[in-house]
Amino acid sequence: MKKRILLLIAFAICSVLSWATVSSSGNSFTEQIYEAENSSFTNLIFINDSTASAGKYLKMGNKGSVIWIIQIDSSAWYDLDFRYRSPQGEKEQSLVKNGIELKIGFGYSPEWNFLITKTHLQKGVNTIELKASWGNIDIDYLTLHRIHPEPTLKPRQNFFYKKFPYDISIKTNCFGHSLKKIMYGKMAIPFSTTEFSFQENAAVITISKDILAQLPIGKHTLQLHYDHHYSLDFVLHVALNPKLSQLTIIVPDVSHGSSVLFILPGGKIMLVDCGQDWIRDQVIIPLLDRHRIQKIDYFFLTHYHDDHDSGDQGKKIREQYEVNQFYDYRSFTTGECFELSQVNFKILNSYEDGDSENTRSLSFKMEYNGFVYVHGGDIYAENQQKILQNFPADIEADVYYANHHFHGSVDVDYLRAVNPALILIQAQEAIYARSAYMVQFKQEAEKHLIENNKRYFEALPNLEVGTVVIRVNGKHDWTYETYGKTKSVIIPF
Repeated sequence: MKKRILLLIAFAICSVLSWATVSSSGNSFTEQIYEAENSSFTNLIFINDSTASAGKYLKMGNKGSVIWIIQIDSSAWYDLDFRYRSPQGEKEQSLVKNGIELKIGFGYSPEWNFLITKTHLQKGVNTIELKASWGNIDIDYLTLHRIHPEPTLKPRQNFFYKKFPYDISIKTNCFGHSLKKIMYGKMAIPFSTTEFSFQENAAVITISKDILAQLPIGKHTLQLHYDHHYSLDFVLHVALNPKLSQLTIIVPDVSHGSSVLFILPGGKIMLVDCGQDWIRDQVIIPLLDRHRIQKIDYFFLTHYHDDHDSGDQGKKIREQYEVNQFYDYRSFTTGECFELSQVNFKILNSYEDGDSENTRSLSFKMEYNGFVYVHGGDIYAENQQKILQNFPADIEADVYYANHHFHGSVDVDYLRAVNPALILIQAQEAIYARSAYMVQFKQEAEKHLIENNKRYFEALPNLEVGTVVIRVNGKHDWTYETYGKTKSVIIPF
């Protein structure tokens, strides 16, 4: 035991003594660098390389770990910046901080790159371990930057219908700030919180339908007050019934997979994909049956992976319901335009555009009264680049359905060109360990949309907000609402 304590102290001293002066935005400053090769590591290979800091780095195979022992002066939130290479593609690893393990994703990078993740470090000694999950990355060093993140909310607004009451859920990333109260004017609103276990210091706030039913009809601002004088506004629209809409888009929580239900003008039903087999049986079929849908006018399968076609090429859906028209990626050619129930479609990607199921998957544009929805399918960055080149006038959308659940590669220029007001993401917690979501989208595309696009509102992963419903009458007449994690909700349409 004494020997282990002495080793930990030695590692801490080595880490603290490792520093360098680096440049940021033309300004020189002193930054603490914790070299990987000066840390404690097992089953990693020590490599000499002139391109690495101090001429050395660690190569991680399919096993092993590196541990940094870091002394912190005061408890605070930090950006952990890992300098790494990942020439073999996207790699998910385990980040263990003071015994707490979360997944972290290192994007494809044949050259040295940085991955930044936020975490809270305690005063005193902290242990940060990077442990192989998929392995096969190069690790140069770790740096820390103290940050002061503010709490966030998702969604930022919602609708509550008195004739169809349900609890409202709001996911918050607290970043060390405790939620003290929710105020409606001078009235405190009771609420409950549960841990959102997939992210550090995140929670789901729930306001019961009985409390919400007491609010008057109209648009209200609820103020969420955190400690240290932080407050956030949540806009709640209270109505008797939903506003009549011509087009309704229902995006349920389907874990990892895809299935979207459309109620087209005139009441025609369109189903795009049907998720994994257990999702089909536990979510999609009950959703259809609760709403007494027996006929599906248009059934699309974007491609034949089991998280989209239930592993049976949609057979059970086609047998259990009256399906009028069935389409897949061979049913259309790229660039083809057609109309279904007053809605205009254009195919942006199809079978001819790839040599694998994902690159062949259907991506399409829907337009109704000027409102545009773009469905990303499971295409990759290479497909998006082709769309950007071939159909520049058809890219911008009001609502964008994220390609490949933001698990696979995305093209940042394409996402910026889509210029959406709302982004939908059907995915599970693995998105927090995918560079497509955490880096290309969150750090590059979304940051640009927030800073340069006044109409961008938010991105909604179903994992965080549950079912999303979009009600459309036209370009400037559409709304969205979320229904939390309940699976038995009746959606009025």
